[in-house]
Amino acid sequence: MFSIFTDKGLYKCDNLVLATGGKSYPGVGTTGDGYVMAKELGHKIVPPKPALSPIYVRDYFFQELSGISFQNVKITIWKENKKVIEKKGAVLLTHTNFSGPGILDNSRFVESESQLEINYIGKEYEILNKELIEEMNKDGKKTIKKVLSYYFLPERFIKTILSILEISEELKMAELSKEKRESLVKLLTSNKMEITKVGSFEMAMVTRGGVSLDEVNAKTMESKKIQGLYLVGELLDVDGDTGGYNIQAACSTGVLAGKSMRKKERE
Repeated sequence: MFSIFTDKGLYKCDNLVLATGGKSYPGVGTTGDGYVMAKELGHKIVPPKPALSPIYVRDYFFQELSGISFQNVKITIWKENKKVIEKKGAVLLTHTNFSGPGILDNSRFVESESQLEINYIGKEYEILNKELIEEMNKDGKKTIKKVLSYYFLPERFIKTILSILEISEELKMAELSKEKRESLVKLLTSNKMEITKVGSFEMAMVTRGGVSLDEVNAKTMESKKIQGLYLVGELLDVDGDTGGYNIQAACSTGVLAGKSMRKKERE
């Protein structure tokens, strides 16, 4: 039997569902109270963290390119020189960070001292380097800016990366040194940056972490520690990519808990 004390009175029940949400979007009331309750009831809480949120990097140099996006580019998260996750998705440049579905999805795997790597051009280093050499041999009078435009890169992006590398927009391919060419190819195919943080709970779409799944019956959503207690939604240590998966998980676990309680009453 559960006893719930509220400002409107005392409520008692045999079955209780905790469906308080996570910590993202605190403006709607999801401030993490459910984790406190679940912990006080004896459950292990995997530390809650923001997920599906923008990624901030050290020395971000795309402040003036807000609104520019790249579709289906390779995004990799590294940790101590080990590849944590690699996916393809859309990247959006903002005034202060990297965003877009591909970045949001990968933010779920960011830990301390992680690195973000982006391939803006969809080609590997060796291939792009070879193509630029071929362009130089074919027509060395073409400007590097003109050649880069063949790869459907936004003009403002091309100007920015050339400025970063101190390469003149009007520099001819024949005048591009090997060192500058290799630096350009590396930036376009494997721009690796130190991650400083993931967007806060105020920016995050979902919460990563929560009640450990080892302590919940996946067939009923009932606690393995306390009979009659059900835990659902973002209160659990469940999070998925963008695209409605997290809402689906919340709805499905809620329905399963309801059906499980109804079945128990009938029995």
